[in-house]
Amino acid sequence: MRFLIPFVFIFTFLNFSRAQKAVSDVYINYTIDVDSDEPVAALVSLGATFEVAFNGYNTKGMLNVAGGTNSVTVIAEHKTNSAIALMDLVDGKKALKVPSDKFNDALTDIKKISENPIRYTDDTKSIAGYQCQKVFMKHKESGANVIFYITNKINPQKDMLAKALYDEIKGFPLEILVRKEGTTVRITASKVSGQVPSSAAFSLDIPSSYKLTSIDELKEDAKKNIQEKR
Repeated sequence: MRFLIPFVFIFTFLNFSRAQKAVSDVYINYTIDVDSDEPVAALVSLGATFEVAFNGYNTKGMLNVAGGTNSVTVIAEHKTNSAIALMDLVDGKKALKVPSDKFNDALTDIKKISENPIRYTDDTKSIAGYQCQKVFMKHKESGANVIFYITNKINPQKDMLAKALYDEIKGFPLEILVRKEGTTVRITASKVSGQVPSSAAFSLDIPSSYKLTSIDELKEDAKKNIQEKR
């Protein structure tokens, strides 16, 4: 028995070390809770989730809202700045080829984050098995108060947008809390896993069941929906 104890200790230490090493390829499932004075916002957010998977240069994110009756999936390949969006909506399935310049627009916005007042604290809490540091931020443009809970153990190096976010706030967020006027939005990781989908799940081919659309057409459809509800 005494002979086995050192080996058990070494085995435990090695596994602990691997668990603490920063990972790049990762799957994260977030829950989304909205507390709002606007009944529509609370209804749409009911049962909302956001799933994201990083696999090398490939990223796949899926937002489910209104109890899963509406979803938007974005698949991106960061070597060539190529991406598609697949929208499963009440009025049908639509697909969009995301223009490559949208990557640069998003990157520019992310790199402005550190221009806002940011305060790092010593407060921590465990989220999905990761110890996270509490960070306060005041978003000057919108006036929103933001709290991040970040970890340095997740760092998707080959997703340029995720990497830029990590660099701006010095960690990867596993919880984001946004308060503005009468609305509070909380996005919290409920599951983090090193098991990511295979490369087939990151295909940029648009399924035949989706109707190809454009950003201008989506804007026009949005205007029509607003006018019909007036």
